[in-house]
Amino acid sequence: MFFPRSIAEIRTLFRVRVKQGKRTLYRDLHALCGFWLSLALLLVLAGGLPWTELFGSNLKTVRDQISTGYPTGYHGRGLESDPTKTANQLDLDEVVTIAKDKGLAGVVTITIPTKPKGIYSISNRAEALKDQQQIHVDQYSGNVIKAFSWSDVGALSNGRHVVMRIHQGEFFGQENWYFILGLCVLTAVLSASALVSYCLRKPKKSLGLPKAARDKQIGVLLWGSMLLLGITLPMFGISLLAIMTLCLISKILKKTIRLVSAAS
Repeated sequence: MFFPRSIAEIRTLFRVRVKQGKRTLYRDLHALCGFWLSLALLLVLAGGLPWTELFGSNLKTVRDQISTGYPTGYHGRGLESDPTKTANQLDLDEVVTIAKDKGLAGVVTITIPTKPKGIYSISNRAEALKDQQQIHVDQYSGNVIKAFSWSDVGALSNGRHVVMRIHQGEFFGQENWYFILGLCVLTAVLSASALVSYCLRKPKKSLGLPKAARDKQIGVLLWGSMLLLGITLPMFGISLLAIMTLCLISKILKKTIRLVSAAS
């Protein structure tokens, strides 16, 4: 509703008219909070999308097709220990020592092998993604089979983890928490200003429902945004198509009723 319909109108996204009365003030406050909050919420929303069935599975397919995910063996799949050296099998304490020697940051996890050819996998979850590593160790000899740093991870998986951490309030420390808190405050201001604006602008003894706008032209920016979101978020795109179909059917029915009434 507030999307600028031309380049010249973009300046309205950066101002609140404070000297034109309460009605204009609360209207602008609501509109601007809603616009900028929507952009920020899209970022937070993007962080949750990789966990969804439809978007998440499609993202993984694209990632694998263009080879921008994890390198082969990053999570230990396909790697094996040498079972001919069973006499020298490591115990967990020795693997813990190996992990400590690596000086890994954050929380360190050790995955224990469950099969004769299984491996020990040492990984860490650090505050900075660049400090994360994956180290896979032969359960008998203690030799490192494969070791990966975060720089080995492709661009799409890296970006996926960035937005997921922003979504969880973890990406850039305490500031990320304040960012999410700010979104919550903006949401409260958005809701409160909407109620105040409605009460100030509503005609007496009326619900104040707005009339259909005469200018229904949709600018290129809005069409482009809807198209991009419809492709990126398939369920949103399907919803738009359903709404457009219902509107078209409604127009056809109204026109048919008018023709029938005129003929009778």
